[in-house]
Amino acid sequence: MQGLATGLAVSGVGAGMIDLNKERGAKAVAPAFGTARGGILAGLLVQYLPPPRRVTPCSA
Repeated sequence: MQGLATGLAVSGVGAGMIDLNKERGAKAVAPAFGTARGGILAGLLVQYLPPPRRVTPCSA
């Protein structure tokens, strides 16, 4: 579900960037690259950083 929502949001942002800046030819792939880079960075941090010393329970 989150992947579907992200795909819809990224395509909408890309289309909005093109509509707002037609003269300069805005890069519509920038939001997708930013989203992908954030996911890769988060995965690397989780993989290689040490585990937390204390876990605080969250009651939502």
